[in-house]
Amino acid sequence: MKAGKLKYRYNPQGDRIELAQRGQVIRYVIDDAPELSRVLMELDGEGDVKARYVYGLGLIGREDADGTYLSYHYGLRGSTTLLTDEQNRVTDRYTYGLYGELEQHEGVTSQPFAYNGRDGVMTDANGLYYMRARYYDPKLKRFLNRDVIRGEIQDGQTFNRYAYVNGNPVSYIDPLGLMKCETNSNDILALPFGNNSKTMNLGSGDNPLKGAINVDMRNVNGVDVVANANHLPFSTRSFSEVIAQNPHGYDILNIRERWGSKSCWW
Repeated sequence: MKAGKLKYRYNPQGDRIELAQRGQVIRYVIDDAPELSRVLMELDGEGDVKARYVYGLGLIGREDADGTYLSYHYGLRGSTTLLTDEQNRVTDRYTYGLYGELEQHEGVTSQPFAYNGRDGVMTDANGLYYMRARYYDPKLKRFLNRDVIRGEIQDGQTFNRYAYVNGNPVSYIDPLGLMKCETNSNDILALPFGNNSKTMNLGSGDNPLKGAINVDMRNVNGVDVVANANHLPFSTRSFSEVIAQNPHGYDILNIRERWGSKSCWW
């Protein structure tokens, strides 16, 4: 896949594993076990390590190949505001606009985790933000491709499937590129389906259940979430009941194994 002068490669799970620009290649070692996949290492085209990343409840540090270690400091939305070295000296400062546009970077460190960097959003050289499922353009203040999750009648703004966080970037972020997530001063991320008393109808096909979250691979009438069952953007254990009509032969056992014991935060 190409975007301007950049070229991307992905693994079968949809994680971005390579970025190339003007003959320079960066390869990413990905941990896709958490709900939000993590970049563990950056490699060059020869396979040599360029950087390693350290995580806690989000990204906390970066170690370059020469041993230089920098710590990340974040604002309310999880965007990098400062980088500090091992002597607690500030090496870089970042400021952002309302929709995440980088207004100023003071410093010389070249690293991809700026806006919402705590949660793994990556800033590319072409100005786009990689949010896993989609790419976001902060200048246009919208995604470049349509959301796979359809809107809800209770919230009319969700019907604009290119909008970023339903037009409210102060209160919400979207590190998955699929749905708005609320963040607060305690840095707790809560996905919209994380506390849902509804029934999930997995593989609804042409038989949606009224009042349920209807999931199917096909975008047909009555489907609320268009997704492969192996890549649902929320946890099945969040629902009071999971029904599987399964007309398309989803791997139900695998979906419960992959998502059933995980929360929506790391």
